[in-house]
Amino acid sequence: MPTKKLKIKNIVFVIAIITISGILVFYMATNNSQTNSNSANQALVGQTLSPELYQQISNVNYSTISLVGSGTALHFNHISGDQIIDTKKPVVLYVGANYCPYCAAERWALVVALSKFGTFSNLSYMLSSPTDVYPNTPTISFHGATFTSKYIDFQSVELQDRSGSTLETITPEQQNVFSTYGQNGAIPFVDIANQYVFTGSQFMPSTLVGLSWGQIGTKINDPNSDIAKGVDCAANIIISDICKSTNYNPTDVCSQSFVKPDS
Repeated sequence: MPTKKLKIKNIVFVIAIITISGILVFYMATNNSQTNSNSANQALVGQTLSPELYQQISNVNYSTISLVGSGTALHFNHISGDQIIDTKKPVVLYVGANYCPYCAAERWALVVALSKFGTFSNLSYMLSSPTDVYPNTPTISFHGATFTSKYIDFQSVELQDRSGSTLETITPEQQNVFSTYGQNGAIPFVDIANQYVFTGSQFMPSTLVGLSWGQIGTKINDPNSDIAKGVDCAANIIISDICKSTNYNPTDVCSQSFVKPDS
């Protein structure tokens, strides 16, 4: 009997060792995978967005945007201000910074929405600060980018880089809008023709954390994904508010069923 008990104990011990080894191997593989993914993400920071990713973001189907609706995304505040920035077209002004995780989330929605009214060039890969909340949130930077549209002017100010150093300088006109309609310098700040304003991100950055840009691009046009329910729901609201400021032009965008007048 003692011999049998000893054998059973040895078998249990061996099984325990194998189980622990398996867990360790799985943990190390997962950790290495995450490290490699983070390294790959870091290598892309500051580089121009790939044509494939830009196509995925800029060509989100109207059917997807309609299906997700506005969901739980936060709405802009409707105000009645005169446009301060002197241009012939409605101005969409964004003020943010590359380190900011909430700016990181809001930029995705802005690119989806604004791409329905015009074309971006030279957008770049960016990660939010590694030391802030929601560290290394994958995003797109407007620094160095241009936007061309017949219907609106888009002006962006990325105040600081990932490390918090000064990156771009806000103009007096932009500062006037930011100070008048913003919340004590909080970012991100978005103003649509001084008719609709929002400070903060319309959805939580946690939706994006831990993903690559490619994963986000793949899921952004899937109405059942959490990405679409965050990014596209926010874009739904932005598109609607821009349409109201452009007198519902262009018609192919502003005639979509999800674009509704203010109640």
